Amino acid sequence: MVTARKKYTAKTAEEKQKEIEELSEKMTNQLSSYFVSEEALKEHLAFMSIFYNYSLRNMTLIQSQFMGAQAVGSFKFWQDKGVSVKRGEKGIQLFVPTPVTYFNRDGEWIQMQYANSKEKMQINNGMLETQKKLFFKIGHVFEYTQTDAREKGMPVSEIFGQYYQDGVIDNEGEMLVALQKVSEVSDLKYYQYLRVN
Repeated sequence: MVTARKKYTAKTAEEKQKEIEELSEKMTNQLSSYFVSEEALKEHLAFMSIFYNYSLRNMTLIQSQFMGAQAVGSFKFWQDKGVSVKRGEKGIQLFVPTPVTYFNRDGEWIQMQYANSKEKMQINNGMLETQKKLFFKIGHVFEYTQTDAREKGMPVSEIFGQYYQDGVIDNEGEMLVALQKVSEVSDLKYYQYLRVN
């Protein structure tokens, strides 16, 4: 038996605008309570603090490969949380700082890994001069939605849970427009509050 495929029809500009308005209203109602509640903000900040703070260069790299990524961690990070990266997920590349220690052997700088046992003892006793150089290697991280964290019930903040309620980052453009509208409403309310007080 052959079943007919459902034909996809593109949404009109009016339908898209209506979706944005509905999303904006929903977010205004939901997020306004979070921004009023210090506890919700504290909970969210505590949750986000478990993730590493990446450099601006690495944050730019992450966003260029996975737009909208919020909570990222290495394979080991997720493993330590009892979470697995989903099969087939591609890691997000970034630069990992890797300091390398050198020691001075008769005027020549040699990597510490090539020191013999006598030299290692002299280095530990401060008898041989050492210096560190910083190099970078390519590492990989994975975003929350690339893992089974949701399925395994990893505790997240209520705010984060709302953003990822479908388990994916979807309709990001509409989400950003809606966030802008929420921000405008919040700014207006704050301005009115200042005028009254």
